[in-house]
Amino acid sequence: MFVGRGIVLNNIEKKSFYSFLFLYLGSSFIFVLLLGYWYYSAQKQSLENSTNSKLQHTTDMLSSLIINAQMQHRKLELPQVEKGFSYLLIPIKQQADYQEGYFEKGEEKILISSAPQEHLGIKYVVVKSNMYHKGLEKLQKNVLSTMIFIFIAIMIIYWLLSKLFMYRTHKKL
Repeated sequence: MFVGRGIVLNNIEKKSFYSFLFLYLGSSFIFVLLLGYWYYSAQKQSLENSTNSKLQHTTDMLSSLIINAQMQHRKLELPQVEKGFSYLLIPIKQQADYQEGYFEKGEEKILISSAPQEHLGIKYVVVKSNMYHKGLEKLQKNVLSTMIFIFIAIMIIYWLLSKLFMYRTHKKL
């Protein structure tokens, strides 16, 4: 017989107890893993879209400044960009052709755009950021810690419920 804090369980009760334990904790663990994965996937996609949008916005802003500077015959004044973002202006005389679009290189997301349309002799605007990978690391840590917290809470609830149910079951027998 299994003895635990004043409750003595026979073999049938022990088997029932461990079956409930495995079913409850196993299904809860799978449920928490699935929810964590779905949440992570959705947030990762949102973070990627947000980063790409900021890259595009920065590229458009710089291109518009370049075009306006030429059209209004003014000196080009380049602004400071958001923290974690940087840019390069590639002149026409640099003979290399770059493929336009979004890229990842190492820890950086990069957008190459020909939006300046060769105004002021600038062929491409390249904007890069490392904020996506930093945000992804933070998201991974948050999701993992939340999943662990939830599973611990489920285990505590299980322990309280098992004490309550086993006590009442044993009392009836």
